[in-house]
Amino acid sequence: MAATIRNKTNRPVMVRFNSGLTCYLNPGDSSAEIMDGEIAHNAKLSRLQHRGIVEIIDAEKPVAVAAKTHKAPPKVTKNKKANP
Repeated sequence: MAATIRNKTNRPVMVRFNSGLTCYLNPGDSSAEIMDGEIAHNAKLSRLQHRGIVEIIDAEKPVAVAAKTHKAPPKVTKNKKANP
């Protein structure tokens, strides 16, 4: 399962993941989807979330996505004039 981190402040935030990778978030910006192993038991991220600096959002995939139906473009016909 994946999660997304969103910066709730008006200042940039740096988040270091368990693997050592670092994510820089601009004010109000959200990260890409991050695997749970990267954020599980992460003390710094827990403190940031507890202080209201970041928000961790579980990114759940929609169960059923409705298939888009494509309509055929309208057929263009030329008006034929009667023979004079």
